[in-house]
Amino acid sequence: MHQIEEILQKMTLAEKARLCTGATHWKTVAMPQYGVPSLVMADGTSGLRLQQGSEDKEENDLFENVMFFSFDSEEALARTIPSTCYPAGSALACSWNPELAREVGAAIAEECKAQGVGMLLGPGMNLRRHPLAGRGFEYYSEDPALSGEMAAGMVEGIQSGGVAACIKHFACNNADYKRTWIDSVVEPRALHEIYLAGFERAVRKARPCAVMGAYNKVNGVQACESEELLTHILREQWGFDGLVMSDWVAVKNSKEAFRAGLNFQMPPSKSCVDALVAGVKDGSIPAERLDESCRQILKLVLRYSKEGKERPQVDWQAHHQLARKAAAQCAVLLKNDGVLPLGPGVKKVAVLGNLAKKPQFNGTGCAAINARCPDIPFDELAALAAPGCQLQFAPGYTADYQTDPALLAEAAKVAAEAEVALVFAGAFLPPEDDDFNRKTMALEPATEALVEAVAAVQPNTVVLLYNGESVAMPWIDRVAGVLDLWFSGEGSGRAAAEIVWGLQNPSGRLPVTLPKRLEDTPAYLNFPGAGDSHFYCEGIYAGYRYYDKKRVEPLYPFGYGLSYTDFAYSEPQLSTRELALPGRVCFSCQVENTGSMAGAEVVQLYLRDRCSKLPRPERELKAFCRVELAPGEKKRVELWLDSRDFCYYDPACGWVADSGEFLLQVGPHSRDIRLEQRLQLVSDRAAPFAMTTDTHYTDLLEDPTARRVFYDYLVEKGLLLPEQIGPALDEHFKVIFWGMAQHLDSATGDRFTPAMAEELTEKINAALAAER
Repeated sequence: MHQIEEILQKMTLAEKARLCTGATHWKTVAMPQYGVPSLVMADGTSGLRLQQGSEDKEENDLFENVMFFSFDSEEALARTIPSTCYPAGSALACSWNPELAREVGAAIAEECKAQGVGMLLGPGMNLRRHPLAGRGFEYYSEDPALSGEMAAGMVEGIQSGGVAACIKHFACNNADYKRTWIDSVVEPRALHEIYLAGFERAVRKARPCAVMGAYNKVNGVQACESEELLTHILREQWGFDGLVMSDWVAVKNSKEAFRAGLNFQMPPSKSCVDALVAGVKDGSIPAERLDESCRQILKLVLRYSKEGKERPQVDWQAHHQLARKAAAQCAVLLKNDGVLPLGPGVKKVAVLGNLAKKPQFNGTGCAAINARCPDIPFDELAALAAPGCQLQFAPGYTADYQTDPALLAEAAKVAAEAEVALVFAGAFLPPEDDDFNRKTMALEPATEALVEAVAAVQPNTVVLLYNGESVAMPWIDRVAGVLDLWFSGEGSGRAAAEIVWGLQNPSGRLPVTLPKRLEDTPAYLNFPGAGDSHFYCEGIYAGYRYYDKKRVEPLYPFGYGLSYTDFAYSEPQLSTRELALPGRVCFSCQVENTGSMAGAEVVQLYLRDRCSKLPRPERELKAFCRVELAPGEKKRVELWLDSRDFCYYDPACGWVADSGEFLLQVGPHSRDIRLEQRLQLVSDRAAPFAMTTDTHYTDLLEDPTARRVFYDYLVEKGLLLPEQIGPALDEHFKVIFWGMAQHLDSATGDRFTPAMAEELTEKINAALAAER
């Protein structure tokens, strides 16, 4: 820190301003006169995405680099340095395994260091609010607890490897329609409980080096210019002490952004430099604010720049094996009518769909990875097939995913002659544009037609899906099995083969709710927005919270996933039956593998609040644990809750918890609760009661102090006799539908005046304040 202060003292105002934006599209400004190197940044939510030479482009090349760039063209992919492609965020979350995210993050960091990259622009961790969101494949879950834990694991892995992590996109970047000017309009409870909570968990637990501001507005203010988000919440409430940077070309007013708490604007911007210099000179930007931005940049650069540092040799084979391991843990077995795993007695298997030979395991845009070593599903299935088993392939549709009647007929014929048909189908993303959202939940039409045609002639049809987000399955009742591979990276082909042949037990669980219809989704009426606004009208009832509250039956519930074995839950225990906050409580139980194959169960703990003053969901995920068990093995699982887990956000006063009964519910998914324990909570953070002249009696009489002062005052003024006070009088007052002053004025004539109402209100508030 001493070195940084010395550098700051030597820098001119112009140099400080220049440091606060990029030198090139992917590098920070180097200042060799002060011993400050440059730091290279790169995309990477599924692995390292770095285009050859992009880190060396000079400022005068930026017009070509920005105006005519593409992430997804053949030319762009050819220039992208080959790296290991790991599961996308939406796939990785299916593992419910933060330790796996940690392993993947550490491996990506090794590949970053080998290319001289000092900061990875990931993970992405916005909530998956709607299945058509274009970047949903990059994000983890519809639940902030799962999202925050997975992101924390990834951040810890990246930074343990000596590379800075940058979580993004802060905040409420939940659609890709009019992405740079859409206004995400979110009421306070939903903002804090749902859309910020995952970020908060990752920040507090993993301490990422950087946070990237989003393109969109949040409640009328550009995210990168929001003092509420960048300073009051991120720094003051959460204690974040790292770099706050913009997404690329996300800043519209540099002066407002840096006054709000932004430290670093990308890509290079002369107008940003000019605005900062002018702002400090005219006093509209405090000089200390600019110095603090430079401190954050220097702290990051001096620690994480790879200039002059040895570049490690990457063990690519080990990384590929990790990609396979990750893909296997991410695959979710959604349906199995006994067809899987395929046994040694199966002698003729139809493998159908071009995706079996050209898998789509990767997202698009800034997440597009040039995979070093993609496994081909058909080849892996053939390599692991039992002796004497014949695999017959038919493409089923054209190489560009168009329906061809002849290819369809050929595939149906091959399927009918086989014992089992494995159909590879999928749903892909549209090209990046200003409306990058998907237009439908349906599979690619040609792959859907193949599923329908094969299911009509082969009862033992298993569908293997490549998809970044939820898909519709109108054929679900006509197939025997569904294995959802998601965009699970270059190891997905091997993972699929091992699961199909029973060499791996599927253990993935859904991090989102799969709806039967798009119309059933919580945000259906408000996605992707109207005009320039995107209203989050479902409030706190996002994801499974909505399906539970509305009693809507999903296709598959949140947390769901099948296994080749069975698990039994028993012997629930709480570490205490009454918890006084602040404090912690442990829910423990026995989990036993009662089947004949080793497997992994994801034990999920949900909390139900039965005493809150404001509405809350039926249940909310608060903790989870993935446990590996051999056949017949039993382990005791411990799941801990702390004070914050019992709280909800009251717009009037912040995070609160009400005293009363809570239900702690444990099971394998949100609709399958196996064990339940009751806990009595004694809260130290109930919402403080504040009296007004218009307060209703229901609220007034619930507070013992307010009730005592209220009745004492009425007795003192001769409006009530002491012997009249009791539960019956309480109930009488509670059914009155006017506020206190209005009611007493009308009920007592001129004996209760407006001045008395003010006096009584002041007395009650003074008594409440004295107690606190």
